[in-house]
Amino acid sequence: MAVVLGIVVAAANLGRPVSARDASAAMSYLPASDDRVVLQNSDGTDTVAEYYSTFGAQVWQSGPVAFGYGTDYDELTAKSWVRIAEFTAGADGKVRARRSRLLAAEPTGLNLRADVSDNDFVAFEPGLPVLPAGVRDGQRWTAAGTATLGSGNTASGRKPYAATMSARALNDGCVAIGTELTVGDDATPARTSETWCPGRGIVGTEQSGRTAAAVPRAPRWQSLGRVLPYAPPDLSGGWNFVRKDLKVPPLALYATVRPVLLPGPVVVYVNSPGGDLVARGWSDPATAPRWNAHPGGQITSVEAIGRVVVAVTTQRRVVAYGDQGEFLWQAALGDASAVPIARFAGLAVVAGLDGVVTAYQAETGAIAWTAQTPTEIRRPMVTDGGTLTVLDQAGNLLTLGPDGVPLHEFSTDPPELFAVADGVAVVASRGDNYLRGYRLTDGEQLWRIQQPGGRRSMHAFGTTVALGTTDSLIGLRAADGVRSWSAPLNAVQVAVQGDRLLVADRTTLHLLDGAGTELARYVTQEQDLSFGAGTFLVAGAGELFCFFGPSAYRRET
Repeated sequence: MAVVLGIVVAAANLGRPVSARDASAAMSYLPASDDRVVLQNSDGTDTVAEYYSTFGAQVWQSGPVAFGYGTDYDELTAKSWVRIAEFTAGADGKVRARRSRLLAAEPTGLNLRADVSDNDFVAFEPGLPVLPAGVRDGQRWTAAGTATLGSGNTASGRKPYAATMSARALNDGCVAIGTELTVGDDATPARTSETWCPGRGIVGTEQSGRTAAAVPRAPRWQSLGRVLPYAPPDLSGGWNFVRKDLKVPPLALYATVRPVLLPGPVVVYVNSPGGDLVARGWSDPATAPRWNAHPGGQITSVEAIGRVVVAVTTQRRVVAYGDQGEFLWQAALGDASAVPIARFAGLAVVAGLDGVVTAYQAETGAIAWTAQTPTEIRRPMVTDGGTLTVLDQAGNLLTLGPDGVPLHEFSTDPPELFAVADGVAVVASRGDNYLRGYRLTDGEQLWRIQQPGGRRSMHAFGTTVALGTTDSLIGLRAADGVRSWSAPLNAVQVAVQGDRLLVADRTTLHLLDGAGTELARYVTQEQDLSFGAGTFLVAGAGELFCFFGPSAYRRET
């Protein structure tokens, strides 16, 4: 089996001599990369097929491992590829089947290299020509070669294969491709039919009496009560962590965007470059991931709301999946988003560079409400109890209730950082070295203090604001700006959980109380937690994790 090494470097450095769409005339039958097709099956289930086309190694960087039997590294990095990932379930959302196909986009057409399902896989050498370029009505063609058979990550043997295929024209430029495939000493060939339509992909299938047809609706498993109340970690016990690298062949996962947690615990990473979501259970063996998905483009933010994972991408798109990787919904944004998704009252709130704030029902994608600020939003939204506050780049502040009704609206200074605590918005100005406190109810400036030097972070913490500078963490009373405590910590990452402050410096994880007193510390195995993409402190599903590069630290409970 070909093993991909250094795939990230290759993906980052390779030129792209041709786009995947231009690699073959047969690509005109596929939907745009990162689109999905919902198929209604005759057995009462649905299948969602997710299409991803790209040039080079990124198509494989999230697996499945068995794709490696269908190609080698040199070919992988030199061609255009299509990955079709299918998820099948009933209305109860229980997984019935998963399937992933790897196809090479050749000038002659699309050639199936590997077909991987839950229990087995088959890889074809040479590839099985499933859709010729310039396919025409009545066309017939044959193929023969060697098939590698196996299960999981392991091949069990190689057998000859032979296939006969034919094309039949349908309405709207669609074409039905019938295939008879024999592998080894099969007594009878496997017969399948797939209907391909221009720009839509596979819209119909027939095999062993089971049929499927594309439908313009959400999958039937969309609404199953996946939105759950936020479950914070219990921080009353010890402060010990277990370190693990959650490797998934052919690539070790590396946290460059904040991962999220699902019950289990299950960690959902953003695999970059490539833009895949990859789910790994903490106790899973080092094999293929539990699931992966491709929302489209590069992922800029991801959030877990109960058992729903919501991602925002560079394609101005919001996409949601369930905790089994089942696609739920997608929505288009008017502009790109530069700030994290906010989890607010069971909603996924997304703010765009066009100043539009949109709250989505996490499980269905229905828009609960929208709001608008005058200019672009580049500072993270903050929640304070039952409110959400947005501050745009010009300093226009907008506080919203759970129903999206504006509660407070006024102008402040253009922000470098801001937080809301005890009914006061604290703003660190981009234009000077002052911090100012504004009363939310009427926008009146209550206080102003000078804070020279680098200001790196700001978090609301009870009735105080924790300000991270280059050499210390400072607690300021929100009501009057008076310094209430100071800790000599070079804070790389700060997070708030109830009445506790979680701080990562360059080597150590600290737990502080409301007075800034250190309650516990844990020295990590890392030399510098500020290196690279940095550190992510993530709480959820009753768990607390620290992520740094390929390493994950889980707090012992």
